[in-house]
Amino acid sequence: MRFFKSKHLAMFLLVVLYSSLRHQSSLIGSEDPVSFNGFRVGLLQDEPNLASTIQEAPSLKYSALPKKIDLASKLPIPYPQGNQASSVGLVLGYLMKSYYENLKLDQPKDLNKISVSNQEKSSHFYSPSFVYNSINHGKDLGGSILDGLILLAAKGIPTWEEMPYSPEDYRSQKDGTSLNAYSHRINDFRKIPQSDIVKIKSYIAANNPLVASMLFFENFTQYKKGEILNQEKGKFLGAQAIAIIGYDDTKKAFKVWNSWGPSWGENGYAWISYSLFQKLGSSVYWMDDPANLVDPMDLALAYPNHIHATRGNYPDKVRISWDNVKNAIGYEIFRKRPSETKYTLVGLAIDNAFEDMGVQQDITYQYSVASVFSDQSSSQNPDPTEGYSSKSKVPITSMEITGLTASQGRFADKILIRWDPIPGIRNYHLYKYNIYSKEFRLLSKTTKPEFIDRKAQRNGNFEFYRVSVAGSFATSFISQSSFGFTTSRGISLPPPELVYATQGEYTDKINITWEEVQGAVDYKVYRYTKESNFWEELGQTANHIFDDTEPKSSNHYYAVSSLNKLGTWSRASLPVYGFISTQSMRSSSLNPPQELSIFEIRQKTTKENLLRLSWKPVQDAKEYRIYSKIVGGNWTVIGTSKSNYFQFPTQPASKFHLYSVSSVNDLDLEGFKSKSLSYGWHPITRDESTIRSFGSDSKLENFKGPWTSMYWDGKASVTPVRLKIESKDDLNQTYSIELNNKVIYEGDYLQENKIVDPQGSFKLELSASSDALYLEIKDKKILKENTTLSFLRE
Repeated sequence: MRFFKSKHLAMFLLVVLYSSLRHQSSLIGSEDPVSFNGFRVGLLQDEPNLASTIQEAPSLKYSALPKKIDLASKLPIPYPQGNQASSVGLVLGYLMKSYYENLKLDQPKDLNKISVSNQEKSSHFYSPSFVYNSINHGKDLGGSILDGLILLAAKGIPTWEEMPYSPEDYRSQKDGTSLNAYSHRINDFRKIPQSDIVKIKSYIAANNPLVASMLFFENFTQYKKGEILNQEKGKFLGAQAIAIIGYDDTKKAFKVWNSWGPSWGENGYAWISYSLFQKLGSSVYWMDDPANLVDPMDLALAYPNHIHATRGNYPDKVRISWDNVKNAIGYEIFRKRPSETKYTLVGLAIDNAFEDMGVQQDITYQYSVASVFSDQSSSQNPDPTEGYSSKSKVPITSMEITGLTASQGRFADKILIRWDPIPGIRNYHLYKYNIYSKEFRLLSKTTKPEFIDRKAQRNGNFEFYRVSVAGSFATSFISQSSFGFTTSRGISLPPPELVYATQGEYTDKINITWEEVQGAVDYKVYRYTKESNFWEELGQTANHIFDDTEPKSSNHYYAVSSLNKLGTWSRASLPVYGFISTQSMRSSSLNPPQELSIFEIRQKTTKENLLRLSWKPVQDAKEYRIYSKIVGGNWTVIGTSKSNYFQFPTQPASKFHLYSVSSVNDLDLEGFKSKSLSYGWHPITRDESTIRSFGSDSKLENFKGPWTSMYWDGKASVTPVRLKIESKDDLNQTYSIELNNKVIYEGDYLQENKIVDPQGSFKLELSASSDALYLEIKDKKILKENTTLSFLRE
């Protein structure tokens, strides 16, 4: 939902490839290198066809956001870029990377009180020149934020001490990329709609400064302490990279960090009104740069992200899908109408998809999902998604794919791409971004939800992929992109996958296993204890198995990292939970049953619905004991079986149950329980409401009226854009949308809908507060390039 560009990096092949994305881009207001009132702007437009596909940042949990937040005391003080168009380098390198690397220290420094000019302290900061000189094509005309983020994800960054900043030098390159730079790579980057004030504030409140691009005007150079910028005046200067580092609801404004130094504004900062930022902001990015080891408590309560619901693809149901959550045993699905305040539980799911059969046709519903763990449930995702069924069914081929992933550093000569399959779909189109044509080109037609790209660039070069359902909408409804890369000599290996810690299989140890990492020469195992709230290094091994023979408590979290031949450690894997058995009278000679499965059957004679639990037979087992428990409860025996299956009545609705099986030998010694299996069901919850809103009560009223935005052509000019939405009848059942006096859509209004997405040509979304519209244009017949615009009501 955004737009961006890229081009060439002379010394490093990867950035050669991806900086070439911007080969045709022009300076945004900086063709003239002379500064205005002593201040220089300069930013290159991100390549639209790539930037518009970057995935959106996940929603953050918040019960009530603080009224104001200011991160300035935790950040480096504003540093002047001088007469160089290097705002991207200062924001991404000096500000953002220095901040996140500082957080990873056992004893973080007070960056706000340290001067980077002090040579002894310069190792605490990271090089803006490395970023800017790597992406500016050898010209002092600015750089692209997206190029800079790709560089940080691919190559990392050296410290200021290793490559100091010079406002006169925009060409020098670091001699080779050091292992130290590689060790400071970011993990990922995601976008946030500039119109989504609540989401931006939630990230700031969670101590995440955000990098953004914004159109600058003449009156910005005259900003004084105590002011709030709430309108643009004078000459358009160009675009500038800034950081959003705070907000204040009493001011209704964001606090921004700008690279014009402490002599400008309020010691280098400024307050910009929410509405002006919505109008002039052109992109917002979250930089994902986590600590090596994730806090297990954060992961233990994670809710699903990237929830997607079908929009008219079925006449009698809505299909909801979402990203899988680590360690979740199932999911709870909630539904409400947009006008309602309370959600209703409508289903349980073991996998990451659910079909809601209780909906009415042509009514919009909002869905949210919560994760269920063995001892508790997460909160619901705070960012609902809209879906509906329709009697005028939209072809199933217009459904968007979810769950797209590409392998990152797992293989030296290929990239593995996977995505979630859609029931009833057998043909998919996979696309790869072409750096020369600057578009996604068809890579493969496949009948499987996976593909191996054996022609992927080598040596850690990034590749971006998208996928769609084959058919007439294959080029309209395409997924967001996902990037992957091959291994590189300098880049650290990926963390191990399929990490597992035993859960009650042993009384005297916890066994940790994982999948081997190609090229790894060693592994490091970490242990976390809830009581100490601390990760400790447990040991190293060249194998892919490790025994914790001296656990400090009955349960721990574990993580594993891999070592490459150059001595660089990877990030640690996501934590897994393990524990020892508290039942000492268990027979270790009996293996726990494997390959548990459960499904529902209907008994022919009594017509009763039963559950059938089955498993692989265990040698020397005389019988089996079947255990069950509810979430947060204790294990109880519900029966025994001499066969390798057990049938029993279905459990109460609306709750998940966990099942496990143990073996018993001829001496009546019981072995350890199997891995648990979850199951839950919920009756169809039908929406019986007959309330429909028409006329002045229709939600279409929130869309109606003229709206204005600013379109920036990526060069040196901006153009006002006017959007007009009006009803075509007194009942607000049909409406039209005009863009600059040209009708781009006419059709029926779906009751309570906040998103309009006709035939994939554009997407129009109303903000939560109904004071802004977010327009994503996908059809060049509407506008000459893919772009996104944020509109404010006139």
